[in-house]
Amino acid sequence: MRLYTVEEARALLPVVLPVLERLCSAFTELRTLQAAVEASRRGSAADGSLTADPWSDAGENRMELLNARVRAEASRLDAWGIEVKDAATGLIDFRSRRDERVVYLCFRLGETSIAYWHTLEAGFAGRQTLSISPHTRRWRALQSAPGFPGTCLWPLPSHPQCRPSRSTL
Repeated sequence: MRLYTVEEARALLPVVLPVLERLCSAFTELRTLQAAVEASRRGSAADGSLTADPWSDAGENRMELLNARVRAEASRLDAWGIEVKDAATGLIDFRSRRDERVVYLCFRLGETSIAYWHTLEAGFAGRQTLSISPHTRRWRALQSAPGFPGTCLWPLPSHPQCRPSRSTL
């Protein structure tokens, strides 16, 4: 199971977007064709007009071709560890880690960047905007609290905030 940071997932979007667009296009065309097949079985479209033959497209079975394209594009995303949640809207999830738990970074075709996350259980309805994590928020609040020493509790010489000031030497 591949875990992405927000930065890694965002950096991969330019490569993912063409694949996702092809997936959505093929999936939408496939659904339209399936609806035409159903209508042709009934003999007419909803408005009563005769439907075109959905099986004729240069002698090929267009549905098989579209099915193969949908599977191929979905497999490409799966190989990158990206989960397709809704092929019609281009909804995908990248697994990530947030506050010591695995979550999804959520993206839908048409959005400009990855800006949302949700728990594995919550799904699309539980999307939240990416912002400072609760852990970081608590740490910053602690740092600004009266009486906080102003230096790290576990000093590391390589970290600027951890270096002892001249007044403490």
